[in-house]
Amino acid sequence: MQKAVVKNQKVLSLFLCLVLAFSSLSFTLIVSNVNSAEAAATTSQQAGALNSYGNAAAIKDGVILHAWCWSFNTVKQNLANIANAGYTSVQLSPINEILQGDGGGMQLMGNGKWYYNYQATAYTIGNYQLGTRNEFVSMCAEAEKYGIKILVDVVANHTTPDQGAVAGSLKNISGGLYHNRYGDIDYNSRESVTQNNLIGLPDCNTHNSNYQQLILNYLKECVSLGADGFRYDAAKHIELPDDGSFGSSFWPTILKNGSEFQYGEILQDGGNPHTVRISEYDKLMGVTASSFGHILRRSIGIDELPANTMNNYQSEGAVHLVGWVESHDNYTGDGSWQSMDNTDVRLAWAVLAARTGNTPLFFSRPNGSSTSNQWGTNQIGAAGDDNYKHAEVTAVNKFRSAMIGQRESLENMGDNAVLKIERGNAGAVIINASSNSKSFNGSTSLPNGTYEDHAHPGKYYTVSNGTISGTISGRSIIVLYDASDLPDIPTTIPVPTTTAAPTTAPDYSNLPDLTGKTVVFFDNSQKNWSDVYLYYYKYEGDQVQEYRNWPGEKMTYVNADLYYSVIDTNWSQAYVLLNNDKGDQIPSEKMEGFVINKGEQKLFTDGGFVDFEIPKNPTTTVAKTVPISTIPKTTPPPTTVPIITTTMPPVTEPYYPNLPDFTGKTIVFFDNSQTNWDEVYLYYYNPGGGKEPWPGKKMTYVGDDLYYYEIETNWTPVNVLVNNNKNGENAEQIPVKGEDGYVLNRLEQKLITANGFVDFKVPVRTVPPKTVPPVTASEINQPSPTLLGDANLDGEVSVDDATDIQKHLASLITLADEQKLNADANGDGFVTIDDVTAIQKHLAMIDPLF
Repeated sequence: MQKAVVKNQKVLSLFLCLVLAFSSLSFTLIVSNVNSAEAAATTSQQAGALNSYGNAAAIKDGVILHAWCWSFNTVKQNLANIANAGYTSVQLSPINEILQGDGGGMQLMGNGKWYYNYQATAYTIGNYQLGTRNEFVSMCAEAEKYGIKILVDVVANHTTPDQGAVAGSLKNISGGLYHNRYGDIDYNSRESVTQNNLIGLPDCNTHNSNYQQLILNYLKECVSLGADGFRYDAAKHIELPDDGSFGSSFWPTILKNGSEFQYGEILQDGGNPHTVRISEYDKLMGVTASSFGHILRRSIGIDELPANTMNNYQSEGAVHLVGWVESHDNYTGDGSWQSMDNTDVRLAWAVLAARTGNTPLFFSRPNGSSTSNQWGTNQIGAAGDDNYKHAEVTAVNKFRSAMIGQRESLENMGDNAVLKIERGNAGAVIINASSNSKSFNGSTSLPNGTYEDHAHPGKYYTVSNGTISGTISGRSIIVLYDASDLPDIPTTIPVPTTTAAPTTAPDYSNLPDLTGKTVVFFDNSQKNWSDVYLYYYKYEGDQVQEYRNWPGEKMTYVNADLYYSVIDTNWSQAYVLLNNDKGDQIPSEKMEGFVINKGEQKLFTDGGFVDFEIPKNPTTTVAKTVPISTIPKTTPPPTTVPIITTTMPPVTEPYYPNLPDFTGKTIVFFDNSQTNWDEVYLYYYNPGGGKEPWPGKKMTYVGDDLYYYEIETNWTPVNVLVNNNKNGENAEQIPVKGEDGYVLNRLEQKLITANGFVDFKVPVRTVPPKTVPPVTASEINQPSPTLLGDANLDGEVSVDDATDIQKHLASLITLADEQKLNADANGDGFVTIDDVTAIQKHLAMIDPLF
């Protein structure tokens, strides 16, 4: 959310400029304008961080499991499976009171209907399909232990048509519950799309401020009980603030609810673009890339994944996207379930989830369903089928989390059936949409080495001299990346234990008695700020009431990087921000503060804003029994003889090897991972008068979202800002318009991010040692082969031998021991892609084998 705080007169001027620029929007929208998926995290972990399961910590960076019609208890029982399968969040069906049709029958279709869940009767938490309020609270608390966020589906556009079932408190709301416009929607009329009844469901009076407040209160209650975000059903059928005479403040009012992530169902499959206005909704929240889902389903149906089609989300200018292969509406309404089996779903999912630029949602089909049985076991509340945790799906999910911040490139290999998606130089996913095995050979940005296929452990592919080759089975997925530095996945499988040495806990004896007080704690170990300030505020209607002027009050140091402040007001709720009074703050600029309720005690760390309790006995701890080690991520290929492995030595290499020598230069770097601008310009000036013409100088792209520019003037100091050179002087920029540029002194090298301006040195990383695929003792402890390269033992070295080695490496065939000895064409003791290259050079008379 955009931060609802007026720090000084310059920011107030900015707000007024925005009001003038968008005259149809109210001041309320400007100060509380809700995010979109780019600024979705108000209470989340830092974007790009991973939780203990190796999954993205922020919802927008991870993958969503749509647990369609699962009950709260069912979700709770499956949280370990969900976390292990790589999901960051779970989207529920609507959790409010609903029409109890068919006598409360619990079939998805038959004696009961899944769609009763979308016929609201009241906005209280709990219903007969999903479970009780207490069960919701219990599920949310358990989900937090697994690092899983909960998204609630919200039906605010309409109620059930059964007026006898609508709660009196809702039906009799002051100002009227309905628009009372009838007739079918004309999808060529924006007014009709937003004001008429949707398929006979009475359209709620979203103009009514009392109804807006009722929905807002419901959303805030969900958040207070553990929800982390919302999906808004039929969102395109609710008007925007600038929809002329029928516009309303519904969205800017209800989106100010304190959640991390929000998106609306803005389907592109009905009417003209001007009646959908997806790019305008995109300014307020995330939106759906429904057209791309259609393209995926169609492409899989014809066994082709053309790169020039797969790289286009068809989003009509929107950039904050939630994508899917299929949604519950597709599955239940358009018959596509008959044309896609679970393998088809996985292939399309790999395309969607391996890419950047969207937050993918995996729809869980009914348990037992198939292309001939839509409803399967036909039970509301039960878990869906197991495809959501299939090994290929899990591998792609984990890949996505590991690739946060990496740029993407898409390329067909051989023909349109095989698509390679690379993320920077860190990993690749290869998908074969055809039923036939396909050989591939093409360029890659992956560093040289041997990579295990995470989708099929035990299979290896080698990159040599910027080329990757091999064979991919029909209708399958290959997932390649180095996961050696990712967290090990927790497991409940019993493992050997040992006793760790006793440790001493931090001493909190200098803390006063904080019982019953509202307290914010802060772990400064990641920021290392010299001073820490707490700034907090609340809303009085649409206005912001500050407790103290910016930067707020200085927090009290405890020890071991811990700080605290007591919020000494009678406010029932406060929004809190942490800052160092030097331009760096948490949450970042334009984000709303974290929410703390009266009497709560919470801690902010790099992992988020969490409940915190001072340990009762801060003395030396007793020794604890801990696991000796975690379960390894992968298992070496099975063998019946001793395995001999070789570990490549660690090497040190720069993250950005193509940067020039910046020693003694004045450099501004920019991290574009949060803004995703197409172009980046550096504008700088000197308060004494010198300045560059707007928009400044185009910055040079390095890689991994990093840009730089060398300032060669003698101005000392200069003020710097970055912008995207769009809309002239109204371009997006950091710092925002109306604020001074960051101050850069001569010979300084600093980095601008979405969160501030910090010192920066080009990092150097040590690449962890990699173990190449093992070979058995019989591959090494044998006499020298009689004919190097003759892998098929036909007495000559030919292209057939190179092909057999590639098939062996792809686990399509298994070479016998004698064949392996000959296949080691370069004599290094291993059978790798380098042997294929050696044979090819031999055949081309470039390099003899012997």
